[in-house]
Amino acid sequence: MKRNIINSILILALSLFSLSACTPNTYSTDINSDAGNVKEETANEEPINEDATDEEQSNEESANEDATDEEQSNEESANENTSELSNFDTVDNPHLYKDVLNRVHFLITNKDYEVDRQDGETGIFETAMYSEDPLNDIGYHIEDISGDGIPELLIGYIDETTDSASYGSMIFDVYTYYNGGPQLVFEGWGRSAYKYAGGKDFVYHGSGGASYSYLADYTIAEDGKELICNDFYFTKEKDETFSNIAYFHNNSGSEEDPSTEEVAENDFFNAFEQLDNKVKPIKLTPFSSWK
Repeated sequence: MKRNIINSILILALSLFSLSACTPNTYSTDINSDAGNVKEETANEEPINEDATDEEQSNEESANEDATDEEQSNEESANENTSELSNFDTVDNPHLYKDVLNRVHFLITNKDYEVDRQDGETGIFETAMYSEDPLNDIGYHIEDISGDGIPELLIGYIDETTDSASYGSMIFDVYTYYNGGPQLVFEGWGRSAYKYAGGKDFVYHGSGGASYSYLADYTIAEDGKELICNDFYFTKEKDETFSNIAYFHNNSGSEEDPSTEEVAENDFFNAFEQLDNKVKPIKLTPFSSWK
Protein backbone atom coordinates (compact mmCIF):
# COMPACT_ATOMS: atom_id res chain seq x y z
CA MET A 1 0.00 0.00 0.00
CA LYS A 2 2.80 2.38 1.00
CA ARG A 3 4.68 1.39 -2.16
CA ASN A 4 1.67 2.34 -4.29
CA ILE A 5 1.41 5.72 -2.62
CA ILE A 6 5.10 6.41 -3.13
CA ASN A 7 4.89 5.38 -6.81
CA SER A 8 1.94 7.75 -7.34
CA ILE A 9 3.86 10.64 -5.80
CA LEU A 10 6.87 9.95 -8.01
CA ILE A 11 4.74 9.79 -11.19
CA LEU A 12 3.05 13.11 -10.31
CA ALA A 13 6.41 14.78 -9.71
CA LEU A 14 7.78 13.55 -13.03
CA SER A 15 4.69 14.84 -14.88
CA LEU A 16 5.05 18.33 -13.43
CA PHE A 17 8.73 18.41 -14.37
CA SER A 18 7.97 17.35 -17.97
CA LEU A 19 5.28 20.03 -18.36
CA SER A 20 7.65 22.76 -17.16
CA ALA A 21 10.42 21.59 -19.51
CA CYS A 22 8.14 21.69 -22.60
CA THR A 23 6.95 25.32 -22.11
CA PRO A 24 8.67 27.67 -24.66
CA ASN A 25 10.65 30.56 -23.22
CA THR A 26 8.90 32.98 -25.59
CA TYR A 27 5.59 32.57 -23.81
CA SER A 28 4.86 35.45 -21.47
CA THR A 29 4.39 34.53 -17.87
CA ASP A 30 3.55 38.10 -16.70
CA ILE A 31 -0.23 37.92 -16.44
CA ASN A 32 -0.56 41.54 -15.31
CA SER A 33 1.48 42.76 -18.30
CA ASP A 34 -0.75 40.85 -20.72
CA ALA A 35 -3.87 42.22 -19.07
CA GLY A 36 -2.53 45.76 -19.46
CA ASN A 37 -1.96 45.24 -23.17
CA VAL A 38 -5.46 43.89 -23.62
CA LYS A 39 -6.92 46.90 -21.83
CA GLU A 40 -4.90 49.32 -24.02
CA GLU A 41 -5.99 47.60 -27.26
CA THR A 42 -9.59 47.60 -26.11
CA ALA A 43 -9.41 51.30 -25.30
CA ASN A 44 -8.12 52.07 -28.82
CA GLU A 45 -10.96 50.19 -30.51
CA GLU A 46 -13.98 52.27 -31.60
CA PRO A 47 -17.11 51.48 -29.61
CA ILE A 48 -19.73 49.50 -31.48
CA ASN A 49 -22.78 51.63 -32.29
CA GLU A 50 -25.57 49.21 -31.64
CA ASP A 51 -28.22 51.72 -32.79
CA ALA A 52 -26.44 52.24 -36.14
CA THR A 53 -26.11 48.48 -36.60
CA ASP A 54 -29.81 48.04 -35.94
CA GLU A 55 -30.62 50.85 -38.37
CA GLU A 56 -28.40 49.36 -41.11
CA GLN A 57 -30.02 45.98 -40.60
CA SER A 58 -33.47 47.57 -40.73
CA ASN A 59 -32.60 49.47 -43.95
CA GLU A 60 -31.20 46.31 -45.52
CA GLU A 61 -34.33 44.36 -44.64
CA SER A 62 -36.51 47.20 -45.99
CA ALA A 63 -34.50 47.34 -49.24
CA ASN A 64 -34.79 43.57 -49.62
CA GLU A 65 -38.54 43.79 -49.07
CA ASP A 66 -38.87 46.61 -51.66
CA ALA A 67 -36.80 44.65 -54.19
CA THR A 68 -38.89 41.55 -53.56
CA ASP A 69 -42.13 43.55 -53.96
CA GLU A 70 -40.88 45.10 -57.21
CA GLU A 71 -39.83 41.73 -58.60
CA GLN A 72 -43.20 40.28 -57.63
CA SER A 73 -45.02 43.22 -59.25
CA ASN A 74 -43.00 42.85 -62.48
CA GLU A 75 -43.65 39.12 -62.50
CA GLU A 76 -47.40 39.66 -61.98
CA SER A 77 -47.45 42.25 -64.80
CA ALA A 78 -45.59 39.86 -67.11
CA ASN A 79 -47.97 37.04 -66.18
CA GLU A 80 -50.95 39.30 -66.89
CA ASN A 81 -49.55 40.20 -70.29
CA THR A 82 -48.80 36.55 -71.02
CA SER A 83 -52.33 35.60 -69.98
CA GLU A 84 -53.79 38.16 -72.37
CA LEU A 85 -51.46 37.10 -75.15
CA SER A 86 -52.41 33.45 -74.74
CA ASN A 87 -55.71 34.35 -76.40
CA PHE A 88 -53.84 35.64 -79.42
CA ASP A 89 -53.69 32.52 -81.56
CA THR A 90 -52.68 34.00 -84.93
CA VAL A 91 -51.61 37.33 -86.39
CA ASP A 92 -55.13 37.78 -87.78
CA ASN A 93 -56.81 37.34 -84.41
CA PRO A 94 -57.93 40.84 -83.30
CA HIS A 95 -58.64 39.89 -79.66
CA LEU A 96 -56.09 42.26 -78.05
CA TYR A 97 -57.12 45.25 -80.14
CA LYS A 98 -60.85 44.77 -80.47
CA ASP A 99 -61.63 48.01 -78.60
CA VAL A 100 -59.40 50.03 -80.93
CA LEU A 101 -60.84 48.34 -84.01
CA ASN A 102 -64.39 48.92 -82.78
CA ARG A 103 -63.57 52.59 -82.26
CA VAL A 104 -62.09 53.01 -85.76
CA HIS A 105 -65.06 51.26 -87.32
CA PHE A 106 -67.35 53.62 -85.40
CA LEU A 107 -65.45 56.68 -86.63
CA ILE A 108 -65.61 55.51 -90.24
CA THR A 109 -69.31 54.69 -90.18
CA ASN A 110 -70.20 57.90 -88.32
CA LYS A 111 -67.98 60.33 -90.21
CA ASP A 112 -70.83 62.78 -90.82
CA TYR A 113 -71.50 63.18 -87.09
CA GLU A 114 -69.48 65.33 -84.76
CA VAL A 115 -67.28 63.02 -82.72
CA ASP A 116 -64.62 64.02 -80.21
CA ARG A 117 -61.40 62.79 -81.73
CA GLN A 118 -58.72 61.11 -79.63
CA ASP A 119 -54.99 60.65 -80.12
CA GLY A 120 -54.30 58.47 -83.12
CA GLU A 121 -57.45 59.37 -85.06
CA THR A 122 -56.40 62.35 -87.21
CA GLY A 123 -55.37 60.37 -90.30
CA ILE A 124 -58.38 58.08 -90.00
CA PHE A 125 -60.75 61.03 -89.70
CA GLU A 126 -59.17 62.85 -92.69
CA THR A 127 -59.48 59.79 -94.92
CA ALA A 128 -63.00 58.96 -93.78
CA MET A 129 -64.16 62.52 -94.52
CA TYR A 130 -62.82 62.66 -98.08
CA SER A 131 -63.20 59.04 -99.15
CA GLU A 132 -66.24 57.75 -101.01
CA ASP A 133 -65.72 54.27 -99.57
CA PRO A 134 -63.79 54.61 -96.29
CA LEU A 135 -64.61 51.10 -95.07
CA ASN A 136 -62.63 49.72 -98.00
CA ASP A 137 -60.02 52.49 -98.08
CA ILE A 138 -58.89 52.02 -94.48
CA GLY A 139 -57.58 48.71 -93.21
CA TYR A 140 -55.66 47.07 -90.39
CA HIS A 141 -52.84 44.57 -89.99
CA ILE A 142 -51.77 42.67 -86.86
CA GLU A 143 -48.25 41.28 -86.68
CA ASP A 144 -45.26 41.21 -84.36
CA ILE A 145 -43.03 43.57 -86.35
CA SER A 146 -40.82 44.54 -83.39
CA GLY A 147 -39.84 40.93 -82.65
CA ASP A 148 -40.64 40.89 -78.93
CA GLY A 149 -43.39 38.28 -79.20
CA ILE A 150 -46.20 40.83 -78.84
CA PRO A 151 -48.10 41.61 -82.05
CA GLU A 152 -48.54 45.24 -83.06
CA LEU A 153 -51.64 46.72 -84.66
CA LEU A 154 -51.11 48.82 -87.80
CA ILE A 155 -53.91 50.91 -89.28
CA GLY A 156 -53.35 52.36 -92.72
CA TYR A 157 -54.63 53.52 -96.09
CA ILE A 158 -55.44 50.93 -98.77
CA ASP A 159 -54.20 52.02 -102.17
CA GLU A 160 -54.08 48.67 -103.94
CA THR A 161 -56.64 45.89 -104.07
CA THR A 162 -56.38 42.59 -105.91
CA ASP A 163 -58.86 39.74 -106.18
CA SER A 164 -57.46 38.15 -103.02
CA ALA A 165 -56.02 40.91 -100.84
CA SER A 166 -55.62 44.63 -100.14
CA TYR A 167 -52.35 46.50 -99.60
CA GLY A 168 -51.11 49.89 -98.51
CA SER A 169 -48.01 51.67 -97.24
CA MET A 170 -49.27 54.83 -95.54
CA ILE A 171 -49.70 54.09 -91.84
CA PHE A 172 -52.07 56.13 -89.68
CA ASP A 173 -51.39 54.39 -86.39
CA VAL A 174 -49.26 51.74 -84.73
CA TYR A 175 -50.33 50.24 -81.41
CA THR A 176 -48.59 47.78 -79.14
CA TYR A 177 -49.90 45.97 -76.07
CA TYR A 178 -48.60 46.53 -72.53
CA ASN A 179 -49.84 47.55 -69.07
CA GLY A 180 -52.93 45.48 -69.70
CA GLY A 181 -54.14 47.29 -72.83
CA PRO A 182 -53.38 48.75 -76.29
CA GLN A 183 -50.96 51.68 -76.28
CA LEU A 184 -50.45 54.11 -79.18
CA VAL A 185 -46.83 54.14 -80.40
CA PHE A 186 -47.18 56.83 -83.08
CA GLU A 187 -49.70 58.32 -85.51
CA GLY A 188 -49.54 59.92 -88.94
CA TRP A 189 -51.74 61.91 -91.30
CA GLY A 190 -51.57 63.76 -94.63
CA ARG A 191 -48.94 66.42 -93.77
CA SER A 192 -47.16 64.22 -91.25
CA ALA A 193 -47.06 60.84 -92.94
CA TYR A 194 -45.43 57.56 -91.96
CA LYS A 195 -44.97 54.84 -94.54
CA TYR A 196 -44.06 51.23 -93.94
CA ALA A 197 -40.59 50.26 -95.17
CA GLY A 198 -40.53 46.55 -94.38
CA GLY A 199 -39.37 44.70 -91.28
CA LYS A 200 -39.18 47.11 -88.34
CA ASP A 201 -38.67 50.24 -90.46
CA PHE A 202 -40.78 53.28 -91.27
CA VAL A 203 -40.16 56.31 -93.47
CA TYR A 204 -41.45 59.72 -92.52
CA HIS A 205 -42.41 62.65 -94.81
CA GLY A 206 -43.65 65.83 -93.18
CA SER A 207 -44.35 69.43 -94.10
CA GLY A 208 -44.75 72.54 -91.97
CA GLY A 209 -45.14 74.99 -94.84
CA ALA A 210 -43.18 76.10 -97.89
CA SER A 211 -39.89 76.45 -96.01
CA TYR A 212 -40.21 73.45 -93.73
CA SER A 213 -39.87 69.88 -94.95
CA TYR A 214 -38.94 66.79 -92.97
CA LEU A 215 -37.58 63.39 -93.95
CA ALA A 216 -36.75 60.61 -91.55
CA ASP A 217 -35.89 56.94 -91.34
CA TYR A 218 -37.13 55.17 -88.18
CA THR A 219 -36.93 51.71 -86.66
CA ILE A 220 -39.41 50.49 -84.08
CA ALA A 221 -37.75 49.57 -80.77
CA GLU A 222 -37.42 45.93 -79.76
CA ASP A 223 -40.14 46.32 -77.12
CA GLY A 224 -42.40 48.00 -79.70
CA LYS A 225 -42.97 51.07 -77.50
CA GLU A 226 -41.22 53.79 -79.50
CA LEU A 227 -39.52 54.76 -82.74
CA ILE A 228 -35.74 55.07 -82.93
CA CYS A 229 -34.41 57.62 -85.41
CA ASN A 230 -31.73 56.52 -87.86
CA ASP A 231 -31.59 59.60 -90.12
CA PHE A 232 -33.39 62.93 -90.01
CA TYR A 233 -33.32 65.65 -92.67
CA PHE A 234 -35.11 68.97 -92.49
CA THR A 235 -35.21 72.39 -94.11
CA LYS A 236 -35.72 75.91 -92.81
CA GLU A 237 -35.10 79.46 -93.97
CA LYS A 238 -31.59 80.85 -93.82
CA ASP A 239 -32.71 84.32 -92.83
CA GLU A 240 -35.78 86.43 -92.21
CA THR A 241 -36.30 87.08 -95.92
CA PHE A 242 -37.41 83.45 -96.43
CA SER A 243 -35.83 83.63 -99.88
CA ASN A 244 -33.11 81.06 -99.23
CA ILE A 245 -33.66 77.57 -97.82
CA ALA A 246 -31.02 75.64 -95.86
CA TYR A 247 -30.83 71.85 -95.55
CA PHE A 248 -29.81 70.00 -92.40
CA HIS A 249 -29.17 66.47 -91.10
CA ASN A 250 -28.79 64.66 -87.79
CA ASN A 251 -29.51 61.21 -86.31
CA SER A 252 -31.70 62.22 -83.38
CA GLY A 253 -34.89 63.44 -85.05
CA SER A 254 -34.76 66.80 -83.28
CA GLU A 255 -34.26 70.17 -84.95
CA GLU A 256 -32.63 71.38 -81.73
CA ASP A 257 -29.88 68.75 -81.76
CA PRO A 258 -26.53 70.59 -81.37
CA SER A 259 -24.84 67.96 -83.58
CA THR A 260 -27.01 69.00 -86.55
CA GLU A 261 -24.99 69.68 -89.70
CA GLU A 262 -25.92 71.68 -92.77
CA VAL A 263 -25.88 69.59 -95.95
CA ALA A 264 -26.07 70.34 -99.65
CA GLU A 265 -29.38 70.55 -101.47
CA ASN A 266 -28.46 67.47 -103.53
CA ASP A 267 -27.87 65.45 -100.35
CA PHE A 268 -31.36 66.30 -99.16
CA PHE A 269 -33.09 65.26 -102.38
CA ASN A 270 -30.94 62.14 -102.75
CA ALA A 271 -32.05 61.15 -99.24
CA PHE A 272 -35.66 61.81 -100.25
CA GLU A 273 -35.31 59.44 -103.22
CA GLN A 274 -33.55 56.75 -101.20
CA LEU A 275 -36.15 56.82 -98.44
CA ASP A 276 -38.98 56.75 -100.95
CA ASN A 277 -37.45 53.63 -102.53
CA LYS A 278 -37.55 51.87 -99.17
CA VAL A 279 -41.35 52.07 -98.93
CA LYS A 280 -43.09 48.70 -99.17
CA PRO A 281 -46.79 47.82 -99.15
CA ILE A 282 -48.17 45.75 -96.31
CA LYS A 283 -51.30 43.61 -96.40
CA LEU A 284 -54.31 45.37 -94.86
CA THR A 285 -57.70 43.93 -93.97
CA PRO A 286 -60.44 46.43 -94.97
CA PHE A 287 -62.74 47.61 -92.19
CA SER A 288 -65.63 46.49 -94.37
CA SER A 289 -64.69 43.01 -93.09
CA TRP A 290 -64.77 44.07 -89.45
CA LYS A 291 -67.97 43.14 -87.63
